[in-house]
Amino acid sequence: MKISRNWLNNYIVSNKTDDELVDAFTQLGLECTSTKINPIDSNIVIGEVVNCVKHPNADKLKVCDVDINSDELLTIVCGAPNVRDNILVPVAKIGSKFDDFKIKKTKIRGIVSNGMICSEKELGLSDDHEGIMILDDNFKKGHQLREFLSVEEDSMFDFDITPNRGDCLSHVGIARELSILEGTKSKIKNYEYKALKLEGNNETLTITIDNKKCLRYAACIIRDVTVKDSPDWLKRKLESIGQKSINNIVDAANFILMDLGHPMHTFDFDKIKSNTVNVRTAKKNETIITLDNCKQKLNSDNLLICDGNTPIAIAGVIGGINSGVDEKTKNILIESAYFEPLNIRKTSKSLGLSTEASRRFERDTDINMLIPALNKLAFLIQDI
Repeated sequence: MKISRNWLNNYIVSNKTDDELVDAFTQLGLECTSTKINPIDSNIVIGEVVNCVKHPNADKLKVCDVDINSDELLTIVCGAPNVRDNILVPVAKIGSKFDDFKIKKTKIRGIVSNGMICSEKELGLSDDHEGIMILDDNFKKGHQLREFLSVEEDSMFDFDITPNRGDCLSHVGIARELSILEGTKSKIKNYEYKALKLEGNNETLTITIDNKKCLRYAACIIRDVTVKDSPDWLKRKLESIGQKSINNIVDAANFILMDLGHPMHTFDFDKIKSNTVNVRTAKKNETIITLDNCKQKLNSDNLLICDGNTPIAIAGVIGGINSGVDEKTKNILIESAYFEPLNIRKTSKSLGLSTEASRRFERDTDINMLIPALNKLAFLIQDI
C-alpha cells in the first residue's frame, strides 16, 4: 500500500523526517519503507520527435531527431516501443539529474545519443515503464517540463499491511496511526461532506437485497456526465501511488478508495434495463464476463449484483463488462455497500481474482464510512 506524504498532510502534518516516520510506523506494527520523489530537473524539456528511423545496428532501437527549439536537432537513441514521428515527449538533456544517475553523451551501437526521451517511471510520475511518456498539445515545445506538470517534492511510504489491519489501507487510516505517534488529533473530519440534497426524487430504481451477506447497500444516480480524461491533478495523485488513470469517473472512485479506504463501484445506469438492482448469490454454474474481459464460472457462495436477474458485478470484487462506464456513458449509478468479509475472501480465492476492492472488503471495511464516501465521490464527480 503506497501512501503519499503530501496527501497525508491533508489530514495531519508531522515534523518527523521520513526515516523517523518509518521507524515509528514499524514500532506500531506497520512495516514500511520510504522513497523520496523530487521535482523534475530543469534540464528536462519538451521536445518534438521530427524523425524516427530504425537503428542500423540494433533491431529494437530507433534513432530520433528531436526538436527542442534550440539551434539544432538532438539525435537521441531510444528503445521504447511507442516512439514515433510527430509526438511531443519529455527530453532529458545532457546534464539532467535523476535520483541515481546523470545524463551524459554516450555512444550506443555506433550512434552518439545526446540525451534521453523519458518514461513516466524515469520521471518519478508513475510506475509505468512500458514506453516513453507522450504529451498532449497542452505542452509547449522547448519549455521546461516542470512548468506544465507542477510536480511537488513528495515522499512515498510503501506499507506492508498485515491481514488484520484493513483499517490502514487508505490515507485516512494511516493518518489515524500518525495521530497516535504525534499525540494529536488528525483532521479526519475532512471526509464528512455535506449530505446530498434530493430535489424531488423521480427515479424509479428499486434495490432489493436477497442475501444477508450484504448488510447495507446505498446508491446514488448522477445524470448528464461527460466521460473523458481526468484533470491533471487527479492523474498525478493516482499515478504517484502506482494507480493507472482510466477516465474521470473511474479515477474519481479510485481516488476516494485510496483516500478513505471504502471501495465503491460505478455502473452505466442506462445499461441497467430493469431499473432494479438485486443483490443475490449466484446459481450453480452461472457465468459473468468481468471488466477484464474474462468469463468467470460462479458457484452458489458468490455474491452478485444483478440487473433484475442478470449479473452485472461480482459483489466486492469486480464489475461486469455489460454495465461498465465508457466514453458513451451519460448517466451513472454509484454503489456503496458493505459485504461480509468472509464471503468476499472466499469468492476472491475461488475465482483467483484479487482487486483493490476485494483486498479491503475481505479485511473488513467501516460500515459507517459507507455514506460519507458515497457523498464525497458524488461531489468529486460533479466537480470534475
